Amino acid sequence: MEPAVLYKIFELKGIISTLCELANQDEQYNYPMLENLESKINQLVNLVETNA
Repeated sequence: MEPAVLYKIFELKGIISTLCELANQDEQYNYPMLENLESKINQLVNLVETNA
């Protein structure tokens, strides 16, 4: 896989993790949606790591 694609995947993972942390502190965020998004990005990262 292209290094630029890998970088963007891990960058997106960091952004989503930060949003989840914010959601834990502020009730205005839709946390269940963010939890689902975090789960999906973690699945993608696991696929990348096992196939790298």
